[in-house]
Amino acid sequence: MDDVRTRSADAVPGVRLVDDAATFKAMADPLRLAMLRRMMAAGVSENMRPWTAKELAAELGEPQTKLYRHLKQLEECGLIRVVETRLVSGIVEQRYAAAQTSMEIKRDFLEQSTTRDETADLFAAGIDTYRRGLLAAVHGGRIDLKAEPEPGASYRRPLLMFGDVRLSPARADEFRRRLSELLDEYVSSDGRIPSYQEPDGVELSVMLGCFTEIDGAG
Repeated sequence: MDDVRTRSADAVPGVRLVDDAATFKAMADPLRLAMLRRMMAAGVSENMRPWTAKELAAELGEPQTKLYRHLKQLEECGLIRVVETRLVSGIVEQRYAAAQTSMEIKRDFLEQSTTRDETADLFAAGIDTYRRGLLAAVHGGRIDLKAEPEPGASYRRPLLMFGDVRLSPARADEFRRRLSELLDEYVSSDGRIPSYQEPDGVELSVMLGCFTEIDGAG
């Protein structure tokens, strides 16, 4: 018989501002980032779905034993929390939930020279997580790259772009500003429910990057 020992009733804050090295390093791992991404995408605020290690392992296609140390590190940094501890057939089982619905990296922390390697690792982890999710969806038949989407469902067709463009400084500034405005419109971080968490919405996996090198930088 299952025995519920403890349960957390703490509300989940909307945005986690990352401004310490330990949390940053915890995020800069492809598997931990994939775990965190799945847990944050699972619900809204305090109603976010809790996960066991077994459930996460099945979702991500990883061995369950491989996840325990990653769960511990995410918990130590406060990125996830234990919301329930149960005794199941004599074995203690914990359920975890994300401790935030979205994250932002503090700009002055990101600009510190001591975090440059970790920043590269974090971006690499993000790219790898996105790549693995896309390939798993294609191989699993959840994305058909050849099929025409139904009317009004063009969002089902992947949109990928790689390349460089040369724009005047004014046009480059406008490009970045309009991208930022689009993100602000569809992925809110001001306390409102983000569009990706609309009750009857579809989940869009988005990766967006834009950078400009400094002329003469060594």
